[in-house]
Amino acid sequence: MNLANKGFEELEYLVTGKANIHQWSAANTAEVRTANAAYTNRIIVIRPKDPKKANGKVMVDILNATVGWDFNKNWAVMHEHLLEDGWTYIGVTSKAVTAAALQTFDPVRYKSISWENPLSLDNSMNCAVSGTDKQTAENGLLWDMLTHVGALAKSKDENSPFKDYANKRVYLAGFPQSGGNIHAYANAIRPLAKRSDRKPVFDGYLQVSPIGSTPLNQCDTTSIGSSDPRYTIMPRNVPFITVVGAKDVLTYITTYVRRRDDNDTPADRYRLYEVPGGSHSWTKQLAFNADPTDVLNTGNTNPNVVVPASCDIPEPNDFPMHYVMNVAF
Repeated sequence: MNLANKGFEELEYLVTGKANIHQWSAANTAEVRTANAAYTNRIIVIRPKDPKKANGKVMVDILNATVGWDFNKNWAVMHEHLLEDGWTYIGVTSKAVTAAALQTFDPVRYKSISWENPLSLDNSMNCAVSGTDKQTAENGLLWDMLTHVGALAKSKDENSPFKDYANKRVYLAGFPQSGGNIHAYANAIRPLAKRSDRKPVFDGYLQVSPIGSTPLNQCDTTSIGSSDPRYTIMPRNVPFITVVGAKDVLTYITTYVRRRDDNDTPADRYRLYEVPGGSHSWTKQLAFNADPTDVLNTGNTNPNVVVPASCDIPEPNDFPMHYVMNVAF
């Protein structure tokens, strides 16, 4: 896609800061487990080149990490709407394993990226991890990274890449593992995340086919049962929209068990859309898979796997789920 022909530009930045690692407290609220852990992460920015042509709205997209590299699933299916309407898009690398894939892909360009675990291996608060995660990294850095990026989108600081943009609304979006991230962020981190003017960092949330609620830190084994208020999206004073395809309601993710009532009160603005005919992934989205050679260069050995095999049998189909997502925005 030639973004320049549409008046847009694509930029890449490394963002650095200090993040608190959180855990659930006995009162079902988030509390700091480890403070001030240094990090460096990668973001991708797509925006109108002329700030005057930007509509003032920003999507912060938690890049999907399911297949081991950054997959911009929301951009894949919503880009026509975002481009036509003048949105700014920010994709955020969302897991230590995909950050490591970037460093394998280009060790020089991404040398400074760091998701380092602030706890030493012999620290009693450290723990063994499984799968592709490593004990020396900490996925719990993500939450404050998202807060910092959301605040950056509205920042007028002289060093901010958005200082010339009149960004008024910033929304957090994710699909579907990333939808689980949004579940955890909205319930746990949102009450702690304030801009310098004490207003919420994010003005709304869109989660698509969410997979439960993501652990708050690498060692978090919290079991959140159906009677727990954290099991569903807890009330908050900004809009929250969940969009789910029919495939996920009863089969792959079984999202129906996390259903909750829609609400219009100022302290709880929520909508759930279950879309008949929609699949977990669909053909428009999968057409945006990364180039196979690039995937191999990240260290992943199967460049053609874009969704787990169990997700879409006999799907994916071509039902346009993204129309509903566009309308939600």
